[in-house]
Amino acid sequence: MDSPDVYLTTVALRNISAATAVSSLTTSADYAYGTKDMMTDSDGKLFLYLPSGTKTTAAQTSAAVYTGEVITRNDHQASGTLSSDPASSDDDSSDDNSSGGNSSGGGGGTPAGYLPDSAIRTTDNRVTVELGGSVTRIAADQMENLIRANRESPVVIWGKGYTLTFPQGTMQAIPGQREYDFGLQINAGSPDQNLSALAGDGLVLTVVFSHSGPLPAEARMAFQVGTAYAGQTLYYYYYNPKTGQLEYVQSAIVQKDGTITVRQSHCSDYVLTQRILNGKDISGEAERISGEDR
Repeated sequence: MDSPDVYLTTVALRNISAATAVSSLTTSADYAYGTKDMMTDSDGKLFLYLPSGTKTTAAQTSAAVYTGEVITRNDHQASGTLSSDPASSDDDSSDDNSSGGNSSGGGGGTPAGYLPDSAIRTTDNRVTVELGGSVTRIAADQMENLIRANRESPVVIWGKGYTLTFPQGTMQAIPGQREYDFGLQINAGSPDQNLSALAGDGLVLTVVFSHSGPLPAEARMAFQVGTAYAGQTLYYYYYNPKTGQLEYVQSAIVQKDGTITVRQSHCSDYVLTQRILNGKDISGEAERISGEDR
């Protein structure tokens, strides 16, 4: 039987900044991927060759197990990040180092369905929040602690394939909004088909947030669009459910590693396109929406 075609897939292990040995790799391929002498590069990246559709879900080093999901595509452009489980990290996870402990100081933990307190940590002069694969909700007391911690440090929320960074001293409580679901779906979710139709052939991807409404501050949201777009200017549009139309928010340039960063002060449904929709002028449109929450 002929061997299947394989395609380059770049898998990054989060927070690794030196060449690191990988002892095991978990994929959905019907064969074991050899890890003898396997090392990340100095940026924590693995360069794998796998059949299209293969899911890479875990990698193990001597210090931690990194999990997530990176799916190989047939264009050699697939990339993604695996994150270590904060609960299994060698770092001290006592309440003294966590910004997310219960304000009562008790050991009751957070309710089922919410992010565990152990996923919220203060490291390197910042607070990091590691979202789980399916657990992306932050409870009310955790948000209160994060807002307090933000007075002294930036807060960085790590999701699967994206980050939200709230600069130091910017987060504030939103009346009537005490907890948040920071999950999002890229090119998925029930609104995806409608968004794709509105964007037409200029579509790069759709972004569907679990939360709908304002954020506690304007965040910088970074996510992967692929190195094929490196150096290009892409255009970010908000879907207005009242009008059923897309409304321009901003433009941004894709970095060499395929990452793009946009400003995010409101969560809803969005699209990223390669061209300006409806022929609207970018600068004029940007001036008209300056200061709006979208």
